[in-house]
Amino acid sequence: EQQQHKTAFCAPLPSNPRSLAVQSAATSSRMAKKKGSKKSSGGGGDGDMLKHENVLQAVLLADSFKTFFRPMTLESPKVLLPLVNIPMINYTLEFLATNGVHEVFVLCCAWAELVEEHLKKSVYNRMMKLTVVNCENSFSEGDALRHIEQMHVLKSDFVLISGDVIANIDLKNVLDQHHARRKEDKLNVMTVVLKRAEPNHRTRGYEDRAVVAIDYDTKQMLAFDSDMESLATEMEVSIINEHPRIEFRHDLINTHIYVCALDVLDLLTENFDWQDLQKHLLRGV
Repeated sequence: EQQQHKTAFCAPLPSNPRSLAVQSAATSSRMAKKKGSKKSSGGGGDGDMLKHENVLQAVLLADSFKTFFRPMTLESPKVLLPLVNIPMINYTLEFLATNGVHEVFVLCCAWAELVEEHLKKSVYNRMMKLTVVNCENSFSEGDALRHIEQMHVLKSDFVLISGDVIANIDLKNVLDQHHARRKEDKLNVMTVVLKRAEPNHRTRGYEDRAVVAIDYDTKQMLAFDSDMESLATEMEVSIINEHPRIEFRHDLINTHIYVCALDVLDLLTENFDWQDLQKHLLRGV
């Protein structure tokens, strides 16, 4: 059956020099078949920490699947490289812990032993349940997420984040918006956190050149075009007909912080050629 997709968007928080300006975009998809119930398995750490049901879980991608940091990453994972003498993964774990995350699955496609050794000695191992998942046969973000989907350990909507994110935003606000959209329409399955940054802003990386198209009235996100090889953003005529007022933004960058429903994992399973979150998942839905 053909799937029908839609994407929603909400306005950013006011900018603040000490915090990230946030834009949330809810990505929706009508599934061809209903999800079945899944049993939890696997895991590690202290199981007594998670006796209650309504826990906030996170999936942390410890691999970027990029080569920007070579040759340093030939001997150590990127998430353990120091920033101001602190491994980068510590900043991400601090962000998750202060925002009330109870359980974190750390997906490692390489250097899993080094990451696990570091986490065992980390203070965050006493603040959250940390589980290192060895995805040695995964070669992309999509592969790693399909790996954890097969483990059936995620119980409900979860936070998806890269292991080198440094942020101080209020994640509760993003979660509240996500849950409100889910309550209004179960097709809202993904919330993406974007940061406002002008095209020449110093925080923009080489790949941060996305054009985001938004319905001006409903705040539905219609396109996320990160193709740097193209000089134009393509959009189907049917979308333009359905949305008479469209806003095109080139002042937003992806923070690699997402809130996902379990349906996102179903989408990745059904679309096995989706490998990169930005190039395939955000554009595909």
